Amino acid sequence: MQQSMKRSSLLSLLTVLLFIAGALMVPVGATEMPAPLGVLLEQTCYDCHDDALARGDLELNALPFTLDDHDLRERWVYIYDRIQKEEMPPDPTDLTTEERQAFLQLLGDAILAADRADV
Repeated sequence: MQQSMKRSSLLSLLTVLLFIAGALMVPVGATEMPAPLGVLLEQTCYDCHDDALARGDLELNALPFTLDDHDLRERWVYIYDRIQKEEMPPDPTDLTTEERQAFLQLLGDAILAADRADV
C-alpha cells in the first residue's frame, strides 16, 4: 500500500515536471506532440486505444498530431472533451488530478495554438 502511494506520488511529480519542461519547449503554433503529452497517453490510454485493441475505433498511437488539419484537430478536441468530462480514462485511478490537469493543459495549449494559427 505504502509503495503504491510512493509510486503514485513519484508519477505525479514526474508528470508535473514533464509538463513544465514541455510547456517551456513547445513553440507557439507547433503541431508536434509535446513529449509529456505522449508520455501521459502511453501511460493511461494505449492499453485500450492502440493498434492491438483500438476500443471505440480510436487508435491513439496511430492518430497524427497534425493540428493544422481541421478534421484531425476535431478528433483531438473530442479526446480533450472526454478527458475533461472525466469520461476517460474510465477508471478514475488511472489519472491523478495533477496528471489530468497536465494532460488538459498540454493538449489544450496545442489546440489553441493551432486555432490561433488559422486566424
